[in-house]
Amino acid sequence: MFAIVFASICVVSCSSDDEDSGSAEQGITAKDLIGTWWISKSSSSSQIGVTQTYNGDGTWECSSDIYGVYKNWELSEGKLIMTRKDGRKETYSALLKDGRLYLYFGDIKVKDGEVVNASESEVLERVDVAKIKAVATKDYFVGTWTRTFVRGTYKEYRKIVFLSNGDCTYSVNTDSGSGNSSYIGTWEYNPETREMKTTIYSNGWNWKIVYASKDEWAGDYGLIFQREK
Repeated sequence: MFAIVFASICVVSCSSDDEDSGSAEQGITAKDLIGTWWISKSSSSSQIGVTQTYNGDGTWECSSDIYGVYKNWELSEGKLIMTRKDGRKETYSALLKDGRLYLYFGDIKVKDGEVVNASESEVLERVDVAKIKAVATKDYFVGTWTRTFVRGTYKEYRKIVFLSNGDCTYSVNTDSGSGNSSYIGTWEYNPETREMKTTIYSNGWNWKIVYASKDEWAGDYGLIFQREK
């Protein structure tokens, strides 16, 4: 339950006490939060890449229906109050440091700029549209991209191959040998809108790029892949 709720929330401000060193940024304001963020670290690898958007009118959006359980957000007495779609309110704590949002469940204490009493967290980064457009051209995607993560007691290996002629393949394999599958389709990418569209799966498989570096990219559907060298 915690993983689903925590991953679908997004920010808050950090509580303080006599141990606070002041080296961490505290007292997060609405101006700090407004915009779109993507999850770069999470206890669940399937959530990495999912975006949360804090709108100026207090509404909240999520790129994944699975984790999008909230509809509104507000700051109150140094805390982030998230209102669920059923009307229930939940309070969270977070730390803004080095341009990243570190999210925690419950109250936190900070000492020398580090959280000392929280065991679980999410890390979010702002979606940098200019940087993505500078890196992720259509030619950038041509090649083989892989992703490996742990599912329970086994590892799952995913591979997507984008060919220059517009074809693509996608495969899933596990070290247990079960659940292996492969798909073929076509792909197209619009650098201006950051939209990747494919015909993988019967209803298509489409997402928006939220992060891109030389050898790694993330999509808002909860996907992050590394270039195979």
